[in-house]
Parts: sequence; C-alpha cells; structure tokens
Amino acid sequence: MSGMVEIVSKALESSFIEAVSEISGEAFEKTGVSLPGPQTWERYARAAIAAMREPTEGMVDAAYDYDNSGAQLSESYDVIYTVMIDAALKEAE
Repeated sequence: MSGMVEIVSKALESSFIEAVSEISGEAFEKTGVSLPGPQTWERYARAAIAAMREPTEGMVDAAYDYDNSGAQLSESYDVIYTVMIDAALKEAE
C-alpha cells in the first residue's frame, strides 16, 4: 500500500479510533471495540477514493472559479484538485 490509498487508510483508521473514544468517553484501548485490520482500511480507502472519481457540481464550480481567478492553469492543477476536494467536503457539512 502506498500513496493516497495509504494516506486515506490511515485517516480512516484514526477517525474510527477518535469516534469510538469520543462516543464511549473512554480511551479506545479501554472500550473493548475491535480495530479492523489493515486490509479492511485499505478496502475502505479504495472505495472512498473511487467515490471521488466523478466530481460533484460544487467541485466543478470550485475548479472553474479558481481557473477564472487569473491563475495559470498549467501551474495550478494541484491547487485546483485541492479546491475541488475542499468543495466536496464543504458539501457534506
């Protein structure tokens, strides 16, 4: 596992641990909840990344808005990607 799958996998696992601790009011280790293994987190990560293949209308709008800001498009792909993902996260709020 490497790259974005690993990053998302670790983020999902960390979020799970935090959520269990927050909901239970105890340290994760004291909750008795089983932590899924690495293969499970990798599967979830791949599913999450695959779900982002088709941008939402808000993501496309954010990219167009950034593109129309006067930035050089060829130098801005990483920023546009970030803007689109930020827009997707904002839609979920």
